[in-house]
Amino acid sequence: MGFRAYKNRAVGRTCINITIVDKIKRKLHGIEKVRVTFSRMRIDKKNCAPLLKALNHYRWTWDDNRKVWNDHEPLHDWSSNFCDGLMYACTGLSQIGEEYTAEQLREMQDDAITTMMGPRSYGKK
Repeated sequence: MGFRAYKNRAVGRTCINITIVDKIKRKLHGIEKVRVTFSRMRIDKKNCAPLLKALNHYRWTWDDNRKVWNDHEPLHDWSSNFCDGLMYACTGLSQIGEEYTAEQLREMQDDAITTMMGPRSYGKK
């Protein structure tokens, strides 16, 4: 069974919408997506501590022959999977942002929060 068929079967049982994004061909493009999106993100320090640690650890490899940082491929270590996941999330968010208005995105976010946590009661007096 192909991924799309599996995704449709698995997600059909949930209320989660999934956006499939193309493979990021150059890490620099993915990193740029994160840079553009990062300032608009809210990250929970406690629950996302491993991601924050991975972002701090993520770095380029050193090319000893040329005595320069290799800007084509970051060092592949434990932090890579976290950072790659964030790259794909930001890429998907940028695609979703092109398809929906800001109001539609807010409604989708509220629906997702309500589905996961119940009706919102915070911020109300």
